Order: sequence, then C-alpha cells, then structure tokens
Amino acid sequence: MNVLTIITTISAMVTAVTATKTITVNPTLFATEGGTKVIVELNNINTPTNNNIWCRITPPKGGTTFGVKGYRIRGIVDFPGIVMNNNTITCNPPQAISNGPAYFSVSIDNKTSWIGNEQVTYINLFEVAVDKRPYVTET
Repeated sequence: MNVLTIITTISAMVTAVTATKTITVNPTLFATEGGTKVIVELNNINTPTNNNIWCRITPPKGGTTFGVKGYRIRGIVDFPGIVMNNNTITCNPPQAISNGPAYFSVSIDNKTSWIGNEQVTYINLFEVAVDKRPYVTET
C-alpha cells in the first residue's frame, strides 16, 4: 500500500463515522411552557420492548443551566420515554424556566448508557410584556 491509498482509506473511514447519526430528534424546538411531543428515531438500533426508556436534557458545556420547573436540581434532567415501534420512541420534555440551548439523548437500558447528543433549543412560545398585547412566537 502506498501513502495515497492509506490516506484515502483513513479519510473514507472518518467520513463514514462522522456521517452516522445514532438518533434523530423531531422537533428540535421545545416549548418552555411544556407540552412538546418529541419523536425520536433510533438509527440502526432496535428499541427493546420494555419500559426502561429514558430521555435526557443536558445544558451545553460552559453555558448556564436553563432549569426545569418541578425539579430541585438544575442541569441534567431525565424523563420517561415511550416505545412506539422497533426504532421510534416518544418523549415529553418538561417545562423550563427560561429559553436556551440544550442537548438531547436517550437511554434504552434504564439509564445505564446514553445514545445521541442532539442539539435542541427551549423557546418561549408565548411572551407577555407589561402594557402590551401577548405575542405568540412564530416557528
């Protein structure tokens, strides 16, 4: 093998690894008010049929936590997921006390390991300003 063949082979391997996403999250905008139903597609991973499915919201590194209503600890928040079929689960992220970026991952083995690290964002769907009419955010 010559150097060009080795470089081409390594380049193809790196491209294959970086192009693979383990999960797909839809939508990626979550309402701070709650009520967002998230559909998670598990790519090339079969979901077990048990109820040990969990979803997780993690604040970005170096960022401030957005906090979640009803939880005493700010930061990482785990909440249950529901199996829809072999490679699809749904989750309902909890309310947040403010908007901002976060990362979303899932566990299919009762929180032993986590899959994915997809960027999501909490947004305010409804804002109220004193002496002004309410404004509904357009997405």
